[in-house]
Amino acid sequence: RVGVYGGEGLQWKSWRGLEEALEDAIRVGEVTGADQVREELRRRKTDLSMGVMAAQMALYSAWERAALDEMHALWLRSDEVSCSHLASGWHFGHAEVVESWGAVMDLYGGPVQVQASHVRVVVVSETTAVVTCEEVVELGDGAYSIAQMAALASNVFVLQNGSWKLCHRHSSPLALPNPPPPLTF
Repeated sequence: RVGVYGGEGLQWKSWRGLEEALEDAIRVGEVTGADQVREELRRRKTDLSMGVMAAQMALYSAWERAALDEMHALWLRSDEVSCSHLASGWHFGHAEVVESWGAVMDLYGGPVQVQASHVRVVVVSETTAVVTCEEVVELGDGAYSIAQMAALASNVFVLQNGSWKLCHRHSSPLALPNPPPPLTF
């Protein structure tokens, strides 16, 4: 029975095929086969997580360097994408989302530095993943002279033509543990 659930043929099974094989192995009590299928699913999730993290890092790189053309390429080209930034409402559709990033970059006055912590990647399926984290953004000398701001962020990625693309981002304010001193005039 191990050949049915595990072994060399696992690498050729689809994600759904692996999930079905795992359910079958568990149902009939094939422990070794179930373990092999679980390991293949774990390996694939790890591989997918690495790709998602590379896309997440590309988001930060584009944001930090105010590279709007790179930001444009990171987002799924769809009317269904959505994004909300701190202190802004929702933006829908690829063009509006990318335009909103341009406004954020202009507001911040150019390059910023983004530090992410408590990063969690959840691979939902072989084509969908969610990244949650805390972000601290050190701002440049833009319209607002804020030294730092922090947010809770959620990013949803979908795999399209071999590349992870953002389809949704939401950020909410988060109090800094050691806030900068207030600005004095």
